[in-house]
Amino acid sequence: MKKFKLFNLFISVLLANTLLAQPKGYTAMIDTTTFSKKFNEKSKSITTNEADFTQEKYISVMTNKLLSKGKFYYKKTNLMRWENTEPNNHIIVLNNGKMIIKDKNKIKSYDASSNKLFKGLNDMMLTTASGNMLNSKDYLHSLFENEKFFLIELKPIQTSTKKYIKTIEVLVEKTDFTVFQIKMNEPSGDYTKILFFNKKLNLGIADSIFSLTK
Repeated sequence: MKKFKLFNLFISVLLANTLLAQPKGYTAMIDTTTFSKKFNEKSKSITTNEADFTQEKYISVMTNKLLSKGKFYYKKTNLMRWENTEPNNHIIVLNNGKMIIKDKNKIKSYDASSNKLFKGLNDMMLTTASGNMLNSKDYLHSLFENEKFFLIELKPIQTSTKKYIKTIEVLVEKTDFTVFQIKMNEPSGDYTKILFFNKKLNLGIADSIFSLTK
């Protein structure tokens, strides 16, 4: 009888921990195989992606959240551009292992592979932008869902990445299996949330978009 009670207690604690691990408003995905297949098929079919975005940055030491708007461009397999247009103009381009940053009229270029921080940012941004997160060796993923969205929760494996990223939450629309929102949570509790809209898939993007000049 004592062993039976201990077993029941163990099961209760296990279930409680499982429930606590689930994001609010979501349940653990049951048919993960079908989702993974359809999501990977959709990701592979996307050669270019252009969208508008809104970005919300929460910093605990600040009273108000920082809000911005911009344009996003992705071209398979390793070209990406984030362009903040409001309230300030700021551009980040990832181009074949290079991270190029333009702030006002100043342009700086970095070799992403030569710096662990830049490499981590480069890999993380391309992984989420390309929809390849389920196949990434750098992140562990958990899958959840509600009536409207699938939720992919990513946890970094590399210690260097864990220093600035706790988890990445990717919302995928059930209607078309495209990314609707990305939320990057930092160990400090700060986060960055990006919402995509007006998405244009596979319409072609000129290579010049991924180069920067003054």
